[in-house]
Amino acid sequence: LALRNDASLMFKVGTISGIIGRWVLATEASCVSPAHAAAEVPINVFHHNSGSEIKLIDSSLTYAYKNEVTVTSIWPPSAFVSGGAKVAFHGDNFYGYDITCAFGSHAVAAFVSSGQTLCAAPVSRSGFSVVEISMNMHDFTASDVQFQHVAKPKITQVAPFAVPSVGESLVFITGRSLMFEAD
Repeated sequence: LALRNDASLMFKVGTISGIIGRWVLATEASCVSPAHAAAEVPINVFHHNSGSEIKLIDSSLTYAYKNEVTVTSIWPPSAFVSGGAKVAFHGDNFYGYDITCAFGSHAVAAFVSSGQTLCAAPVSRSGFSVVEISMNMHDFTASDVQFQHVAKPKITQVAPFAVPSVGESLVFITGRSLMFEAD
């Protein structure tokens, strides 16, 4: 941008003007995007310097507004605490290449395969977490879809240790984490 840092900033996004901006670096400024219909819109910056001059920094760049992204379901809805299971995210209005999934506070990169958006479940403790998705690595959905991390089952005993070959015997299995529920 190469603007003077003694200038105050205002942005114009599409037809919406008067958006207050702020300096981030000498070559970077930011603003909070206003609500807008889905479209490609031009973005311009106005600055007021200490001499009260108002200058327009015209830009040929456009800014994309997209329809709201939602997560409607995931599959599978649970996986082992050791992580790594591929979880498919289903929903509306997915776009782009900077897709990130969040399992609670754990963010992981997504990948698209055969038209499905997939994320590897991270290592986690047993329990439920909300899963969300971001198309720009910043703004996440608020869909409240649940994912469950479960401990891997371990069989420690089988009783009786032998049964008749004709079948029909009741066998008991003892172990840890045999049911899918939080510890």
